[in-house]
Amino acid sequence: MTMERRLGLFVLIAALCFPTGAHAVVDLFSVGVAAASWGFNKVKCMVTECCYGDKWIGLDLSSLKEDFQKHVFGQHLAAEVVVKVLRGHFKNEPKKALVLSFQGGTGSGKNFISDIIANNTFRKGMKSQFVHKYIATFDAPHSDRVEFYKTELRNRIMSAGRKCGRSLFIFDEMDKMPPGLIDVVYPFVDHHSEVGGVNFRQFVFIFLSNTGAQRINNYMLEQWNSGKQREDVTIKELDFYLSKDAYREKDGSLWHSNLIKNHLIDYFVPFLPLERVHIKQCAAAEMRRQGQLVSGEVLNAVANEHIYWPSNEQLYATSGCKKVRSKVDVLSDE
Repeated sequence: MTMERRLGLFVLIAALCFPTGAHAVVDLFSVGVAAASWGFNKVKCMVTECCYGDKWIGLDLSSLKEDFQKHVFGQHLAAEVVVKVLRGHFKNEPKKALVLSFQGGTGSGKNFISDIIANNTFRKGMKSQFVHKYIATFDAPHSDRVEFYKTELRNRIMSAGRKCGRSLFIFDEMDKMPPGLIDVVYPFVDHHSEVGGVNFRQFVFIFLSNTGAQRINNYMLEQWNSGKQREDVTIKELDFYLSKDAYREKDGSLWHSNLIKNHLIDYFVPFLPLERVHIKQCAAAEMRRQGQLVSGEVLNAVANEHIYWPSNEQLYATSGCKKVRSKVDVLSDE
């Protein structure tokens, strides 16, 4: 029996059982339509990604921690902060959207950890229709078209909010974004119950930027020279410097933005420069991913292919783990 015939039968039975007039039948019919619609959506969500329930969206904290332990190297601060803030955001009733600023040099893992967050929050990971990635050099390449980009980005966020109030936005290459564009995000991350009739408080916004990389690197070098262990560096030590850079960087998109002025970025998350041991760990993980036996000879060869700084100490890889995959592809076949 089709849905229409079932609803027709429902109305007929209601009219016979409750002969109190047309209004009562219409009210019962409305209830029936709502119930049928709810049932249809529930069945649809069993096979197709949707925003309702926990089947498609929901933080898997255990899996998130496991991914960090197995696949993220040299970033104890980022792993620690991300786990804590995501747990709090998804566990409690948030008063505002969560805003994280990932800052550090190239190849340090900013994009990689963003992917891990998506994969452990959305069943379809980065392919989810509720995960949105905005790349400054692709989506906003021309500084003379800022007003057009503002309208486009505002509409994109509003459309995402109407579709699902538990969406993730990742803004890559923030330091290359035209100044003023990021202010579009401001109303969506402030303490508003609704914006345009949509609740954005369960949204997560992640900004990826090289801003502050030099300061982080210099700070870590100072700590190494003083004999301090990498793992002993705390988030509190670096938070002041990163937030200060966000104000000061004239070429960065956060410079003088409303997000900074109104303290709407919840955490500046530092990504530390990677050492030789971390390059080897990245290479080993890549070999396992490809189904290869991990070879110490290959790991050393991959590590040797990288350039390190400072020139005397040879401590930190200039490109982090960014080139590891291509190096493994070449050197593991030799």
